[in-house]
Amino acid sequence: MEHDKLVRLSDVTAALNSEGYTKNMRVHKKVLSIPAVDAVEVRHARWLRLKDGVFCGWCTFGWKFMTGVPGEVETDYRYCPHCGSRMDREEENNAVD
Repeated sequence: MEHDKLVRLSDVTAALNSEGYTKNMRVHKKVLSIPAVDAVEVRHARWLRLKDGVFCGWCTFGWKFMTGVPGEVETDYRYCPHCGSRMDREEENNAVD
């Protein structure tokens, strides 16, 4: 099964140059003609707990997601609504008493 893989164009051209390809060769021109995609590096973070809410471990923007149970915080969001960080880092006990 073939999967797409995003690479930096500067890394590809550097690799071609290191192997003796120059900018006037067909393969180099072909690589440069491939359409680019808009890609953003994925940031990984986790929710850090406070007494009455949570905040994003990447951007530190705070959120109060209450479940209705005193002291219990809802953190079902898999991404920070503020910065877009993916909340998939391992949880640690960050409760503040």
